[in-house]
Amino acid sequence: MKHTKKALFFRLLWYIIMILVSLVFCFPVLYLIFTGFKTPQETVAFPPTLIPKKWTLSAYEEGLSSGIFSKYLLNSIFVSGMVVIGTVSSAALVGFGFARLRSRMKNFLFMLVLATMMIPSSVTLIPVYSIYSKIGWIDTYLPLIVPAFTGGGAFSIFLRQFQMNWLSLLKLTVQDGLLFFGKCFFQTQSLFFW
Repeated sequence: MKHTKKALFFRLLWYIIMILVSLVFCFPVLYLIFTGFKTPQETVAFPPTLIPKKWTLSAYEEGLSSGIFSKYLLNSIFVSGMVVIGTVSSAALVGFGFARLRSRMKNFLFMLVLATMMIPSSVTLIPVYSIYSKIGWIDTYLPLIVPAFTGGGAFSIFLRQFQMNWLSLLKLTVQDGLLFFGKCFFQTQSLFFW
């Protein structure tokens, strides 16, 4: 009985510690939300306060009524949607190529992909900008969208690892009696790769 009470005490103590730590990490988000309801003077006041003294929606009214917010929102939706489509489609193809196709150079090419992913983006920033400038892509959506269609970055590695084992996963699902799941899984994969 003492052992369970001791274990319960330590589990409760652990939960209390985790809740306190999570509150520390949630504080910036709470401060951001509450600052949106402050007046401009209270926003820059020192020392800062968490809870607004005078609640107002003027910041939201001004931001939404300026007319440019909808343009920014549509731009963000368009660019992020195109990047998601490009990353998913190209990562699936690259991952499938590395997982299923046979070639003498497959391992070398895979290591080359991994090595280029390890180069920090700050190293390639200026050369990539100069390339985009020379081909006339500055002030367009193309530098944001086109790279997503060229391999999928780290997602291609994750999909490679998944696709190397998907046949064994399918066999296990059939053996375990999950035949319906196995059929759905196979049909989903066949839509992408056959």
